[in-house]
Amino acid sequence: METYKTIEEARGHAKNKNIATHIIQIDTKNETGVYICAKCSAETLRKCKPITEIKRIIGDVVDLAKEKYEEKENKKQKNIPGLTELEKIIMDWDYYQKGFRSMMENEMNDGVFPPKRPEIEVAEVAKKYPAAAAYVKAGNWSMASNLAKSATGDKAKKAIESGTNYKAAITQMEKEWAAHCDKNKWN
Repeated sequence: METYKTIEEARGHAKNKNIATHIIQIDTKNETGVYICAKCSAETLRKCKPITEIKRIIGDVVDLAKEKYEEKENKKQKNIPGLTELEKIIMDWDYYQKGFRSMMENEMNDGVFPPKRPEIEVAEVAKKYPAAAAYVKAGNWSMASNLAKSATGDKAKKAIESGTNYKAAITQMEKEWAAHCDKNKWN
């Protein structure tokens, strides 16, 4: 496979080599995109669908994936009230802590220009939205380096997403982890 700057270069190469080719424009943002000249036999060209059909199919697949993702996110938002708000507060505090650390490490800024501290505490929002707090806890467990702990976190996270009682999901998650720890304490 070879790349060319212009469509004329790609077509010239195809004529000079006397082979059947597909010429595909990769960068369609501007008219001076990169073109690829893919060599194919005549038999392959007869069996292949035209490039426009392939591009349409890929577009349909992307649209379908986007719809499924949005549907999943909407369901999650419906089953877990306050999740967006809690995640935003957590990100705000992360940003504040990184800025504060950066300020303390900078010798030229010894606290003169500190970052703005978030007004709302994470604990307040977690208390207000316990299902969202449980989902975040399960999400943290799902990122654990221990595979058993990660698996229990994933299971609880999916249960909370599907609408299961968050208290039951977290209790089950902690029971499974405790059972695993008891079973493997001498390993």
